Order: sequence, then structure tokens, then C-alpha cells
Amino acid sequence: MSINGNTQMSATKMDVIAAVVQKELKFAAKLSPLFTDFSAFAVKGAKSVSIPKMGSMTVENRASGVEGTPQLVLSSVDKLDLDIRAYISFIVDPQDAAQSVLNWEMVLAERAGASHGRYVDTKLVEALATYKGYDLGLPAVTRDGILAARQQLLKNDFTQDEHVLIISPAQETELLKIAEFSRADYVAGSTATISGMIGKVYGTPVVVSNALADAEAWYVAKSALGFAFQRSPVAASQPYNQAGVGASLYATEQLFGIKGLQLAEKGLSAGQSAGIVSII
Repeated sequence: MSINGNTQMSATKMDVIAAVVQKELKFAAKLSPLFTDFSAFAVKGAKSVSIPKMGSMTVENRASGVEGTPQLVLSSVDKLDLDIRAYISFIVDPQDAAQSVLNWEMVLAERAGASHGRYVDTKLVEALATYKGYDLGLPAVTRDGILAARQQLLKNDFTQDEHVLIISPAQETELLKIAEFSRADYVAGSTATISGMIGKVYGTPVVVSNALADAEAWYVAKSALGFAFQRSPVAASQPYNQAGVGASLYATEQLFGIKGLQLAEKGLSAGQSAGIVSII
């Protein structure tokens, strides 16, 4: 009699585990939707993604009968290296799994996916610190600090619809002390469309993330940071009988890169983004 067992089901089992990892990653990664995704350009064989950056043009008031002045538009590229190799592995002991009511493969897959998601957020926050263009140096999130950061981005030609305020859970308490945020007409929790979003202040979405340190708050533009995934989370397994007969070693990994954009503009130095303001 032929019996379908682990050997026959292993392929579909890994599909399920990979799906669980991806689902948990998307749930745990709250910050990636706030920035610009260039994953479509991270094709097979590429080690980096080149992001074009075009200069601006000057409008002139051409007098009647006088030729206009042809202008040159300078261009350059920001190179986004695909160099972050995120990896997690775990082993399921078959003896312990047999005595547990839990499906340990699925439980650990969920944990792996959530860890991958938090790792992505952590790397995005590290990039904010690397490419920040302005540092207000305030002791906490304040009304004046938010207004100053907002004004800076507006002066730098970043429209209101791409602004976002990212704060730590510790700074959420400070934010709730601001009357303009606490007032019901300023809070948009019921209409929030971004994971982790708790409302809006002066029209700007506010997102709380555990990836930030307690004394950390960022006012940023969506186009100030770019990322690209060359490999979304994948999973595989192999027999690992050293941990018991029938044990399996599981591994999940992803390959991506992050890069600051709008660099060295508005009088900033190389490596500084005009769209990233550190409030604290």
C-alpha cells in the first residue's frame, strides 16, 4: 500500500511555510510602505539598482521677438546596492513536536517571518540615521518641532502628501500631550490606511514603530529613501537527523538593499537627504 507522507508532502509544506513567512513579514514590516519601492528593477543578475536623478530647469520670461535660451538638464544616478542578506534558520525536534499540541513548523515560520519584518524596519531606520539632512536636536517630540520639520520639507519642495512622522512608542506619549493631535478632528485612526498609523497631525500620518529607540522621531518624505527586494522571503528545508530521526533544518532568507535619495540637494553635503529630518 502506498502512503503519502512527509516525502510526498514536503514540497507543498515548504510552499505553506514560505507563504506564512511572507505574510508575517508584511504584517511586521510597518515602515517599508512609507518609502519608495524599486524592487521591479532588481532583476536577476543585478548587484545594484541605478536610480536616475534629474536636475531642474529655469523658466524665463521670453520677450517678444527674442529667442529663448536653451537649457541643459544635468542628470546623475543614486546607486542602491543589493547587499543585505537576511537569513534565519531553525530546527524542529520530532520528539518534542510529537508531544506538543502546537504545529511547531508553522509556529516557528511565523516567528521567522515576523523577525524578518522587524529586521527590514531596523535597516530602514539605520538608513534614516545615515542619510539624514537635518537634526533639530530636541529632547522630545513637540508641536514646534513637528512644525519646524514640516516647514523644512515644504521649503525643499516635498509636497504634503508624501510627508510622514515616524515615532517610537515612548514618543507617542509625548505626542498625545499635543492638543492638535489629541483633538478628535485631527485624529484619523478610523480612516488609517498605513500599518502602525495612529492618526494624523497637521495632515501628516503618524506611524509608531518599535524599530526606533525611545528617544527617536523622524519627519520624512516618501521619496527620501528607496529600497529594493531582489529576493522576497523564500524557505527551504533538509533532513537533520542529528537532532532526532525525522528532524528537519529549515531556513528562510531574503535579499534587499536600501539607499537614501534626494542627496546633496538644497545646499546639503554629499550623503545627506533633503527629505529626512531628525526631530530628536
